[in-house]
Amino acid sequence: MKYLKEHKSFIEQINILESRGIIIENKDKMVKFLSNVNYYKFSNCLKFFE
Repeated sequence: MKYLKEHKSFIEQINILESRGIIIENKDKMVKFLSNVNYYKFSNCLKFFE
């Protein structure tokens, strides 16, 4: 199976979240959070806060 999207680092994922208006006060904690919780699952939950 070939994936169409390239892998993004945790910092790149955080930058995407910030560009969408999410305020992240502690990036180190966010990196740990994203390493345990998939970015796509987390960003899907954010749909309810739009």
